[in-house]
Amino acid sequence: MSDECLLARFVESFGRFEELLALESAPAELDGGPDPGDGYRRWKPVAVRTEVGALEGFYARIPGPLPALFEKLALSYRWLEVYLDDDVRLLANPPGAGLGGLAENMAADPVLRNVLFPLGLVPFGRAGGSYDPLCFDLSGRVGEGDCRVVRVEHESVLCNERVGETWMVAESFRLLVGSFVDGERAAGCGG
Repeated sequence: MSDECLLARFVESFGRFEELLALESAPAELDGGPDPGDGYRRWKPVAVRTEVGALEGFYARIPGPLPALFEKLALSYRWLEVYLDDDVRLLANPPGAGLGGLAENMAADPVLRNVLFPLGLVPFGRAGGSYDPLCFDLSGRVGEGDCRVVRVEHESVLCNERVGETWMVAESFRLLVGSFVDGERAAGCGG
């Protein structure tokens, strides 16, 4: 299956676990239909072509390189923070010029940033309803520059400014993405 097809199927999975709702201030570019009320509005991820040159500004703020499949995802789509299941919450890559919004979300917590970045741990999500970051482990490269995905226990980082427990979430970002792609629908990709 091509990376483009894999990512399209991955992005289609964003609404399977939870209804895609945001506060009224959500970007109009991500409008997902009728307002359900109670101060929320529906949103949907959208395909947005971003030039590869945007990675230069992104990597000025974020250690890397990150897995090529994640770069393609970030350059091809925009989305708000989304729970993919009970265990994986993806940080937002909001609409805007370049990848500044994504970089801002990945580096938002200064303590996490100051402890994790020097160790080659780059947060791109959270562990479900927890504050534990899901990170690319840049020291754990696997095939073609992909990385292991690890969960880092946040309390040791925030309280003691050191990494405590970590858990393997996926052997690679590609395998993590593949775990959210429905096999029957993916077969329609021609690969």
